[in-house]
Amino acid sequence: MGRFTCNNHQELFQQESSKLGYNRIENRSERIQLIDQLIEEYVNDTGLRPDPRQLERLATSILYEDLQGDRRPDKVAKSRDPILTLAQVKRRHSKEVGSGILEVIGSDGRYYGIDSDRHSGKEMMIINPKKLSLPIQKVNP
Repeated sequence: MGRFTCNNHQELFQQESSKLGYNRIENRSERIQLIDQLIEEYVNDTGLRPDPRQLERLATSILYEDLQGDRRPDKVAKSRDPILTLAQVKRRHSKEVGSGILEVIGSDGRYYGIDSDRHSGKEMMIINPKKLSLPIQKVNP
């Protein structure tokens, strides 16, 4: 008889999986081995797969060093297959430049785009006085 043969096997699996988190076992290979043993024991005892949420928690605890532990901003340059945290992805996207700007900025840093005519309202009245809007006059009955 295994430990997951009782009626509350899912709750028991949840309790056991929480014991295998990163904060409890720091050695990654030991964590992987214990998680593997736990899942095999659960499947052998119940004939069922563990709850997907619990498997996700266990996978996150295996990948803790990749997901949270390495917060270096140059992680992409230093490792072969980096996994970025959400904050690192946001930082990366904020530093990216769209390709449209590259079409008008030369390698010398000068702007080579076509300037649009931008004038203030006052300048536009001087340039084109026909565009002046006439005030609406009220007619007394």
